[in-house]
Amino acid sequence: MVDPPYYVVVFASQAANEPDCYTEMMHEMLKIAPEMDGFIGIETSGDESGFMVSASYWDSETAILKWRNHARHKIAQDLGRDQWFDHFQIRVAKVERQYDGP
Repeated sequence: MVDPPYYVVVFASQAANEPDCYTEMMHEMLKIAPEMDGFIGIETSGDESGFMVSASYWDSETAILKWRNHARHKIAQDLGRDQWFDHFQIRVAKVERQYDGP
């Protein structure tokens, strides 16, 4: 991770029952995002109920907008809205400080 300031996009979602092709698209996005200018990293966690939280880290708001508007990512967003998620929420924040433990 880099030193602050940087930005985080937190994507929290509840998957619909058995979302078709979601896993394949998620793996594709995890390959494309690191190739984007300004990408710093990503952390993802989920549970057996289909709830998932992903935090992606970016060096600027411009980088976030480029990722949001990436052609393949736009397709994933549309599929997510239309098929994959019962609910989702996206939060964007500027990280001013971070504290690391042992």
